[in-house]
Amino acid sequence: MKLFGGEPTGGLWLILKAFVSVAVVTRQYDLVNRMVVQIPDVLGAHQMAHLYTAEEADAKKWTGAYFSHTEVRAEASADSELLAILPADCPGCVKEEDPEGFAEICFPFQGYIPWSAVRLCDPKEMPTKAEDYSPAFELVSLMYHTRRQYTGSSGPLFMDEISAKKLCDEIFLREKASGLLRRLGHGHCSVVHGSFLAETASKSWWPPKYQDWAYHSFVAFEDGHIADLTADQFDVSVPQLWYPADPSRYDRSSHPAEAARFARQVTIGLEKWRSFMEKERKSAPRRIYEWWDAEMKGGFDVRHGQQGQVLRCGKPLTPPEPCKVAWVKERKVSFRRLTDATELEVYLVEGLFDSFELQRLLGFCEQRQGFQPSLQKDKRGQVVQDGRRTSHSCAMRWKLLGDEGQEETFHAQNATERCAAALGVEALCLPGSWLGSLSLAE
Repeated sequence: MKLFGGEPTGGLWLILKAFVSVAVVTRQYDLVNRMVVQIPDVLGAHQMAHLYTAEEADAKKWTGAYFSHTEVRAEASADSELLAILPADCPGCVKEEDPEGFAEICFPFQGYIPWSAVRLCDPKEMPTKAEDYSPAFELVSLMYHTRRQYTGSSGPLFMDEISAKKLCDEIFLREKASGLLRRLGHGHCSVVHGSFLAETASKSWWPPKYQDWAYHSFVAFEDGHIADLTADQFDVSVPQLWYPADPSRYDRSSHPAEAARFARQVTIGLEKWRSFMEKERKSAPRRIYEWWDAEMKGGFDVRHGQQGQVLRCGKPLTPPEPCKVAWVKERKVSFRRLTDATELEVYLVEGLFDSFELQRLLGFCEQRQGFQPSLQKDKRGQVVQDGRRTSHSCAMRWKLLGDEGQEETFHAQNATERCAAALGVEALCLPGSWLGSLSLAE
C-alpha cells in the first residue's frame, strides 16, 4: 500500500473506498427513503396500474372491479379452503367470464369469490396511490404476503410464533411507509403468546367443563382487534388470513391452554384422544391438522406428571428433605435442594406465597405483555441470540426506578421484602450481584 506519492492500491483501501462510495450514493439519492416508502408503493399500489398497461392484459381477460365484504375461497367451491374475508369496497382484478357462480380474482391475491360480490368498473376508477387504499385492504394484503413468505407452503402447524412476529414487524414497516397503524386506528400492536379455542362445540366424550384451548401466538391491537395468520391449524373453517378475528376464541393468557393440555394428556390420555379424533377426521370435509400430537412432540408432554408434582427431564422427582426452614411473619418456609452438589443450586421453596398472590403477580405481567424469551448463555458465558428458548421471564415494576404509586409496584415490593426475609437479608440492601427487580418466569 502506498502512503505517499500516489493513490493506495491495497485490498483494505479498496474495501474502504467502496464502502465510502456506497455511503455517498445512499445519502445523495436518498436510497433509504426510497426503499422504505417508494418501493412498497411500486410493488403494491402500482401493481394495479401495471395490470392495465401490460400488453397481455386483454389476452388474460382481467378487468378492474370492486368487491363487497365477501369470502375468498381457494377454489370455485363453497367447500374449499377459506383464504380470507375481504373488507368492503376492496379494489381488485377479476377474470371476465360467465358471471355466474364464482369469479376468479388475481388481486389483491389469487382466489375465488361469488359473482354477486363483484362490481365491474372502469380502469380510471381504480386507485393508483397507496393512501387511496383502505387500511383494512392493505393489512389483509400484507398478511397474505407474510404468510406466503414466512409461514410457508407446508402449512401453519407450529408456525404461529414466527408468523405472528414477522407480521408484527411488517406492520411496523408499513407504518413508516404509509402510516398503516395510524390509519387503522386500532392503536399499537404486539405479539401475544396466549390461547386459542380450537373447538367451540362440545363433544360427548369430553370431560365435564372441558374447553378445547390450545397454545397459540397472534397479533393483537390495543383496542382488542386481532390479526391471525395461522388459526386454521386448529380449525380449518376459519380464514387463513383472519382479520378481524373473533375475539371470543382468544385469550391473552396461556393458562386456559395449560389446563386443557393437562386434560388431554392426563385426564383423558393421549391414546384415547387420538382414537376419538381419528373418528372425527374421517367425517370431516377437509383436512384436520393433528395439532394435539404436534403439541406433545414439541416438548409439551405432561403425561408423566400430576398437578403439584416436580418434574425433571420429564420424570417425576421426589423432593428431598428440607435443607433449611425459615419463619417469615408466621409463615413456615421450607427450602429443598433439587440438584446435586456439583450442579447449579436450584431449590424448591414451599410456603412462602399463597397461590392467589402468585396469580395476582402473574396477572400484572400478562396484562402488559411483559413476558419475554429468557436469555440463554453458552459454556463460555456468552448470551445466545437465537435457538429455542425454554422459558419466558418478566421483570416486575421496581420502586427504585420510580414506578411508585402503582398497584403492581406495591405488591411486587411486598413480595420482594418477603423473599428477602426468607433469605435473611434486607430488601433494599441485597448484594450487588443480586441487584435487580423481582422477576417471574414461566
